[in-house]
Amino acid sequence: MFHILCCLFGTLHLLHVCEASTDYDVFYEKGSTAILPCYRLPSKSTVNRMAVVQWLKVNEDSSDKTIWRVDKSGLEYWSNNILKRANAHQAHFHKGNYSLTIDHLGEDDAGQYRCRIKYGHQEFKVTVNLHVLQAVPTEKSKPLEGRSWNMKCKISDKPETVTVRWFHNGKPVQESDKISIKNSDATLTIHNLEPTDSGNWTCQVVSNNQRGSASALLQVHGFAEPTSKTTTVYAVIGAPVYLPCILSSGVQPMKTGWQWKPSGSIQIQELKSRQHSVSITESKGQSNVSLFLPAVELKQAGEYICFAEVDTLRFHRIVKLVTAQVIVKVSHSAKEGRLATFSITLSEESGVERYEWVKIKKDSNYTNSSDHTLAPEKLGPYFGKTVSISLLSEEFAGEWVCNLYSKEALLGQIPVHLLLTGMLQGSKSESSKNVPIILIFICLFIGFLFMTLIVYRNRRRRARNALFPALESVETSTPSNKKLSEKNCSQKCKGGLN
Repeated sequence: MFHILCCLFGTLHLLHVCEASTDYDVFYEKGSTAILPCYRLPSKSTVNRMAVVQWLKVNEDSSDKTIWRVDKSGLEYWSNNILKRANAHQAHFHKGNYSLTIDHLGEDDAGQYRCRIKYGHQEFKVTVNLHVLQAVPTEKSKPLEGRSWNMKCKISDKPETVTVRWFHNGKPVQESDKISIKNSDATLTIHNLEPTDSGNWTCQVVSNNQRGSASALLQVHGFAEPTSKTTTVYAVIGAPVYLPCILSSGVQPMKTGWQWKPSGSIQIQELKSRQHSVSITESKGQSNVSLFLPAVELKQAGEYICFAEVDTLRFHRIVKLVTAQVIVKVSHSAKEGRLATFSITLSEESGVERYEWVKIKKDSNYTNSSDHTLAPEKLGPYFGKTVSISLLSEEFAGEWVCNLYSKEALLGQIPVHLLLTGMLQGSKSESSKNVPIILIFICLFIGFLFMTLIVYRNRRRRARNALFPALESVETSTPSNKKLSEKNCSQKCKGGLN
């Protein structure tokens, strides 16, 4: 009420000095830009350009020190401590907004500030308590899987009415067996760290409708791949398979290795390369200790445990290997024609709700693009553990994939190769039946050409003889004369010999 009266009667000079005071609590994170509010709505009879604005900081001994000031002339003054990180001369300055901004906020900037505004004989005061926030981990050691992690929300000059709330990646966090929250000293404890605990942890401070927040990034070190505690890998019998186990950067394990628990067994045995036909990368300080099976066998199904030891801590990953046996048969039906039957058997079917068979492109990667949109509708999808497909053309030959689905997501993919040898052999046998007929036609055609050539030569000879009849007598007499000369020669030869 006093502030309103001052504004009403100050312009009539009924009061020579009019003072109004307002208090604020503001909360800002260290390193951010803080805005300290100071507003004075312009009056009709007062020119704001003639206002004198002064920002001061209250020291520990209750003395004031000028941070920033602007005179009627427009000249600005800054404190040596803050330099030009503080400024109140902004776009809305002459409209009554004298808020002070402080860039690159530091811990020393926390404290009480006063804004003084003078309009002639009128004076207004605003007191702002600036609280600097920090979300600070209290643990000095590296956050490894399985360890606990403490984080504190530091509040400078913490008010009594303040409440603290915690968020993880923007989602509210409630106290549970995994998370402990102490409101008295604004601390948060995360028990049994997991990779999913990585991300931004934010403490939000609320006091008298004023709020602020500070965040800290938590990166849990352990296994970079796989991220979940248990992972299932599906592999076809006879095909190679890769079981991932990669440590996050910066982790220096003292020992790493693999253990194997066969399907249906309760015994866990150490895996060794020579004994189990596997390839293991084993070396001190190695970040990649993945397992490679060159040719999966039915008996190799089970749980594979990758472990790493750092100091006194041991963390692990379980990779469940499910083997798949796929049978492809190509048959012939009088009604439906040539059929291909796909059948799949898994060593463990728990969690698999749906089987989907799809034809994929020749150059596509079935792990990413094995959907039926890449092929005509007649090439899939087909549903079921066993499906029969009518082979209408050679387009059905090639790479297929069996997608294994749960109720919510894709679990794995099994590649299948369909080789249509039967269809090719059938086409060859039909063509072989036509070979004799084709040869007969070729022989008849050649004979026809030969007869045509003989007839053509005879007709030509007759035509030539009709034009030159003397040639015919010469041709007929020449042989007889030739015979006579040969006879006389033979007689002379005999006489000479006698």
